[in-house]
Amino acid sequence: MHEMNPLVSIIVPVYNNEKYLKKCVDSLLLQTYKNIEIILINDGSVDKSREICDEFSKFDNRVKVIHQQNLGVGAARNAGLEAMSGEFFCFVDSDDSVKSDYVKYMVENIKNNGIVIIPIYKNLTNEYELNSKDALRKLIYDGGEIYGWAPWGKLFRREFLGDIRFFTNHPVGQDFTFVYKMILASKSVKFALKPCYIYNNTSTTSVSNQNFSAKHDKLLLTCDEFIEFTKENYPGLLIDSYYYKAYSLVLLIKRSYPKKEYQKKYKNMLFRLLPKVFINKNISLKAKFWFVKILLKAKI
Repeated sequence: MHEMNPLVSIIVPVYNNEKYLKKCVDSLLLQTYKNIEIILINDGSVDKSREICDEFSKFDNRVKVIHQQNLGVGAARNAGLEAMSGEFFCFVDSDDSVKSDYVKYMVENIKNNGIVIIPIYKNLTNEYELNSKDALRKLIYDGGEIYGWAPWGKLFRREFLGDIRFFTNHPVGQDFTFVYKMILASKSVKFALKPCYIYNNTSTTSVSNQNFSAKHDKLLLTCDEFIEFTKENYPGLLIDSYYYKAYSLVLLIKRSYPKKEYQKKYKNMLFRLLPKVFINKNISLKAKFWFVKILLKAKI
């Protein structure tokens, strides 16, 4: 029975989200899959989020609450990882909600894989079971916009977690680092067909939704750490990590306009990466020249 109905830990970082928090937790309590624990990590909220968390814990004993000083979303998620008891775990952001079969669908699909990943927005027609390296390549080259790098929308098998945790010193890129390390640790990954996560794109606390600033420049630290990680541990993925940095530079070039000092910096870095893009057999000639086109069009 245990194997058929494993405990799933749902980790929810909370920071000043009184507006959406009730809807979020209600959607978790209404899951058709009942063997869950919901871990709410109140990360130093100064609105009514703390009280809302405590009320839910009194209402349903599956809800556990951790109160901590404001340390950031990465530290909040790490606190949830330390506190969880489940054989599997997943994440939900407190300004989002999920469909009633979010957990059930992922549990049914994970089978013998280390992770199951569901699409963000729309139903797909093809599902995949891939080894960890091919799964990571899929996300890098054609899955980022379909499946996303966020930790939500994914069910992880706890046995592969080890000492993998979220970085707490990076304002951007911590999700990417956690997800790619979990994928590589997990041996195999299932890409499922159905979106069950309801993403709220109105969050103002998310760095990704804020106007360009020096914070976004920190994405390059994440890229360089990925390159070093593959160089030391997975040299076969090194060319893929260079591509990820090149693609990130394109995003930064577009996002940083009209800040000319950043535009020039990113353009020069992308130019130096072009040889590694052009020897990459995993991308088409059309895609390679897209990078050149971006460089030529960049306004500095």
